[in-house]
Amino acid sequence: MKYGLVIIAALSLAACAKNIDTEDAVKQGVIKDISSKVDISAMDVNVDSVSFRDKEADARMSFRPKGNTGAGIVMN
Repeated sequence: MKYGLVIIAALSLAACAKNIDTEDAVKQGVIKDISSKVDISAMDVNVDSVSFRDKEADARMSFRPKGNTGAGIVMN
């Protein structure tokens, strides 16, 4: 019983240590979400801006074909 509480406490602290309020976390979440629909490996993905509130984020992201600085799309 005592060891079970120690394990639960350690797991809780480890979960709290992960910072999800970063541009990189937002980028990885968007890539994970759209990778089944789009060939993301052929694109440069950038977080242009992001604002965090509670457990949500609003982000403006740009997607361009790799190596192309002109054509692309921007999504909110």
